[in-house]
Amino acid sequence: MRHMVLLLSVVVAGRTTPAPVTRDEFIALEQRRSEAIRTHDLTTLRDYYPEGFTGIASNGRKVTRDELFTLFERVDPSTQASLDDLTATPAGPFVLVSAKLTLRSANGSTSQSRLFHVYRFEGGKWRMVTGQSTPIVEVTDNQTYLTELRETIRGRETLPAEQVFKNVRVLPTTVPGVTAERLLRIMDLAYSRGLGVACSHCHVVRHWEDDSKTPKTIARAMSRLTTTINRNLLGAIPELKDRNPAVSCPTCHRGQLKPALTMQP
Repeated sequence: MRHMVLLLSVVVAGRTTPAPVTRDEFIALEQRRSEAIRTHDLTTLRDYYPEGFTGIASNGRKVTRDELFTLFERVDPSTQASLDDLTATPAGPFVLVSAKLTLRSANGSTSQSRLFHVYRFEGGKWRMVTGQSTPIVEVTDNQTYLTELRETIRGRETLPAEQVFKNVRVLPTTVPGVTAERLLRIMDLAYSRGLGVACSHCHVVRHWEDDSKTPKTIARAMSRLTTTINRNLLGAIPELKDRNPAVSCPTCHRGQLKPALTMQP
């Protein structure tokens, strides 16, 4: 009787799946999916995502298949993806896949997320019913580095940042009189948490003056951009009620590396 109930549940779900489910099968499946995203291969992606697909993007928004494909179109083809810690767990007519995804761009930046995908076997292939991606922010490492740096500057917290740290180029001009301690707070709150990234996204860890990473150059340019907006543009809008209107990194990024270009419906 138990076997009959299980068979009935599978038939009702429309699933005729090979058995048993193997981890290697889903590693290969996810690798092909990542490659299709990188190369903008929508034909292959449509095989993975049926028309009724809905999921949760890394910013917490619910997305349809078409909205997800729009996000995929923004992926740089030079980005390399790798999977670790993948598990594939059968659950009735579904297989639950969890893995850590690491993305490495050509400019040296790295981001990680934890993906969770629900697959169902239909039409002779595995198709994704729903999925979710959650960014992994190395908060523990960030706090470790901040603790180390605060110990290094002990007794010099109130000195100008450029007198304490090496190669501080932009913040003293965008935030006049910025102290060493305030610089660390800005790095933590505005940059790391504001963009949802670890210190290592922009910096060579423990070689903070190193300029070899492209995201650090971009961050400096974006700092100048926000300063221009705050000093020259917002103040020219007399209708604004705030006497000192301002924008910062979190204004647009909202904890995400890439700011949203449109609102989700």
